[in-house]
Amino acid sequence: MGISLKTLSAIGSTRIMSGSASPIAFEFGTAELKVLQITSGANPHLVAAAALEMPSRLRRDAQARLAFQIEALPKLVKAGGFKGKRAVCSMPSAMSFCKHLKIVKADGVAMDTLVKAKIQATLGCDPNALVYRWVPVDSTGPGSRGEVICMGAGRDVIQRLMRALKAAKLEPVGMHSDFQAILTAMHACTRHLEDHEDKPTLYLELGAGGSRVLVGDGERLAFAKFVEIGGKHLDEAIAREQNIDAERARSIRLNLQTLVPETVAAPAASKDESVDTAGGGSGLAMLEAALKRSRATPSSEANGDSAVMAALDESAAGMETLDEAMTRTGTDLTEPLEILTDEVQMCVRYYNGLCPQRKIERVVFLGGESRQIALCTHIAKRLKLPAQIADPLARVTRTGNEPCIGTDLSGSQPGWAVALGLCLRPTDL
Repeated sequence: MGISLKTLSAIGSTRIMSGSASPIAFEFGTAELKVLQITSGANPHLVAAAALEMPSRLRRDAQARLAFQIEALPKLVKAGGFKGKRAVCSMPSAMSFCKHLKIVKADGVAMDTLVKAKIQATLGCDPNALVYRWVPVDSTGPGSRGEVICMGAGRDVIQRLMRALKAAKLEPVGMHSDFQAILTAMHACTRHLEDHEDKPTLYLELGAGGSRVLVGDGERLAFAKFVEIGGKHLDEAIAREQNIDAERARSIRLNLQTLVPETVAAPAASKDESVDTAGGGSGLAMLEAALKRSRATPSSEANGDSAVMAALDESAAGMETLDEAMTRTGTDLTEPLEILTDEVQMCVRYYNGLCPQRKIERVVFLGGESRQIALCTHIAKRLKLPAQIADPLARVTRTGNEPCIGTDLSGSQPGWAVALGLCLRPTDL
């Protein structure tokens, strides 16, 4: 008696679900509340995923947004098909901090004590009112001064999140910084590649409420900063300029192929002057074509290592011309983009000064806003570094039958790095 393909698929899914599932990961983002669960092991499988989009009014109000997400959380978990009760979450970026602290080392004084004193001096608040963690920066410079990256949030915020998880009948087992979650996800994605080599990489997570700038050297977090310029700020600039609402402004921006007028646009690299400073090939490859290839690739192939990174290409065919874009919309995003790119360039210079022997060699774009090709292309040209866009979920196997609420995971998903990293981080609560 034969066995149908549907039966075989069901058997395969049962085997997947019988494995060890990760904790349920919650990312309290500006644009969405994301929930993700995968199986653990070298070849993770998707268990379930869910996303709840935030109304535009809540994207400008961090307190109201978190209250809305906390209220929606139990219903989303119940409807999402998640397994078990263990949960891990990130700290909302609008209510958390990330600081580089310079520490003067002292004989006989523990680094924890020095960091605590520095936090009080820098942030001007009682360290006991915060929940924080710090990681050392391995600077190659001489001297008795050290540097740490300190990440945390107010104790009241942490307690509020813990109560929310418990109210949803979940068991909190971990809480992590978005920066560490991103690095964990990307290291897990790339370490299996045949040509993988640990080298300093600039990760730019372009989100709705802001952008996370971090440098990873293998598994080590070497730099981290949150820049308060994101997709909503670009939309607000268009809304003010054209006297329209934010939703209409966002629709206009996402259809743009060029974001600044020709007179202030960064000069494109010529064929003889590639922006790939590492040499060999174009440093700016076609984002649009890469994303189309990723969307067109069947799921069995999309889970291969080759699908983890999609290259950028500066010669996007069929791209709307600069004059056409500006004539059609009258849009000029020069000011917010200058602020963003200046901040990122300062971050690069700061890190390269800290670690002159391990300078940044490439930039990888992440985050929901990185799906806009024009935005990534503009930044990559200013940085003059080899650039790529990542799909963090590319190595997570999917049958297509897993529960997915409010999201379509069939295409490239650069915005799920934090959620994936949370699934992979230690459960240390």
